[in-house]
Amino acid sequence: MKKWLLKDSKRVFTSKYISIDSNDYILPDGTLGKEYLVLNRPDYVLIVATTKENKLIVETNFRWGVDDFTMELPAGWIDKNEDPLMTGRRELREETGYEGNGRYLGYFYLAPSFSAIKGHVVRIENAVKVSEQEKKSDENALIAEMDMDKVMELIKNNDIKEIGLIAAIKLALS
Repeated sequence: MKKWLLKDSKRVFTSKYISIDSNDYILPDGTLGKEYLVLNRPDYVLIVATTKENKLIVETNFRWGVDDFTMELPAGWIDKNEDPLMTGRRELREETGYEGNGRYLGYFYLAPSFSAIKGHVVRIENAVKVSEQEKKSDENALIAEMDMDKVMELIKNNDIKEIGLIAAIKLALS
């Protein structure tokens, strides 16, 4: 198997949150593949945080992309000069008011057929509530502690549909 060779890349869209590139490649058989669109966003971190009682900290948010509420893990964009563990600790405190002992687990690609976005996974254990969550006008999450068995049941019954939560839980429990 041969890697595709990038021939040309043009930025075709830019906004505050995303950019889109149109890439042309020389394919392994020598033909030219044109206009492969690539979505660019910063990498982000998902936080698998559990309390001393082994309850998973989850949040429910309204997501305009699906025009519905989704149950998710606390998460956030990785800022410049931050590593995923630093981001995970910061985001957990900002979004939920919890802090705990953390370690980095790894990452996955969100949608590699059209994006290079990495979802990094951080595990925070023995989390305790130390402050109130920081609320922004477009972030008003409902925070809850949930038994892991209940989370697994909701995943099995297709009641949790957010792939980041599902992938991060799998990585954390492996």
